[in-house]
Amino acid sequence: MNNQILIGNPLLGTYYLDYTYNHIVAITYGIQRTRPKGFYWNISFGPGVGISESDFGPAAMIDVKLGWVVKKIR
Repeated sequence: MNNQILIGNPLLGTYYLDYTYNHIVAITYGIQRTRPKGFYWNISFGPGVGISESDFGPAAMIDVKLGWVVKKIR
């Protein structure tokens, strides 16, 4: 079980987060919005290629960002 992050007991089956790739190169598509009071969110996803020291293969990229905009840009 090298390179696995175990956080408590899984809810369904035996699912664990497994990070075996050092780098992922992906083409992503997403959406981002900033609300009038400054709340910011972004979600993007897409297919990619995972690269490690001795292997490469298909991978999925999912990115989620949440935050607040501190200062308005004029």
